[in-house]
Amino acid sequence: MVENELLERSLVPKTATKSVKWEPPDGDMANINFDASFEQDHNTSKAGIIARNKDGLIMVACIYPSTNISTPEMAEAWACLHVVTFGEELGFREICVEGDTMMVDKGVTTTGEDRSCISNVIKAVKCKCANFTKIKFRFVPCSAKTTAHALAKEGRSHERLEYWMEETPASVEDIVNKDRIGIGNE
Repeated sequence: MVENELLERSLVPKTATKSVKWEPPDGDMANINFDASFEQDHNTSKAGIIARNKDGLIMVACIYPSTNISTPEMAEAWACLHVVTFGEELGFREICVEGDTMMVDKGVTTTGEDRSCISNVIKAVKCKCANFTKIKFRFVPCSAKTTAHALAKEGRSHERLEYWMEETPASVEDIVNKDRIGIGNE
């Protein structure tokens, strides 16, 4: 019995539990976090997108619906495309795009041929990058983008594209305020 306990303890992964919070962007870049909520039963997804400045203040937020989405990876890839399109349409010249899907992050940051199921969407993202003077893609864990995640979940109750200027839906405001309190206090 003791041997079994020791074996079980040795098989438990030893991971450090580091709390990761939202971080402000470099200089005057807009920090745009995104997350997607995939609805397999309907082959749809809703992207939650939030742009903030270096002080953590909301510049603009958006819920963007997509149809004919077959996988969670495809939902995240379309959300990333919506981010760069959104940033371009708003006239941002320098953006930092943050998402939690490694497949999307690697797809947009590598130069080799992409043969993944999301390659066409990744190619569209890369084409739009030329429209910015500076664009940076950054993988962040879910814990660092709780606001975008909450916005994507909120999107499930919205059927069309919706924007909020300098605010978010009430269900997301508390999370934004908690993020802002944490800036510079560590």
